Amino acid sequence: MQPHRTDLAGVSIRPAVRADLPALADLWFAFETWLNGLEAEPEPVDRAKFEGFEALAFGTRPACAVLLAEDGDRAIGYLVHYPGVWMDDMAPCLHVADLFVRPDNHRQGVGRALMQAARHIASDAGAAHMFWTVWRDNPQAKAFYERLGAEVFDEEILMKWPVR
Repeated sequence: MQPHRTDLAGVSIRPAVRADLPALADLWFAFETWLNGLEAEPEPVDRAKFEGFEALAFGTRPACAVLLAEDGDRAIGYLVHYPGVWMDDMAPCLHVADLFVRPDNHRQGVGRALMQAARHIASDAGAAHMFWTVWRDNPQAKAFYERLGAEVFDEEILMKWPVR
């Protein structure tokens, strides 16, 4: 994918590369810290957790890909995505695993630009839908996605079965 042009002055969206890991780690830490602040009883964020991300995104069998939003040479947001199959459509789909934009860049169109770039990737892959989850305690995110035109999909329940 070529860098995605945006209508935002100075902002570009491009696929992240291994050399972006320090910037991605900083963004991830900022996101986890921000989310943690929404909790009634926040716990410290362990920066070491991010060490496994390199293999997930840039290893020999990557499980995901990352879009990076930059304002000039400053990383201001990211979107992690991975392909899937939606059997109802018998078609590919795209799952968004994580989306974050620095709070000082909220309401500037960066999140929308990242989602539009992901939607372009989904369309190129023949996907009929994109899917993601939203934390219940994040009304800002819910409102943002609704402004994009996303709909709540509550016909199914997300299940979790620990493997390790």
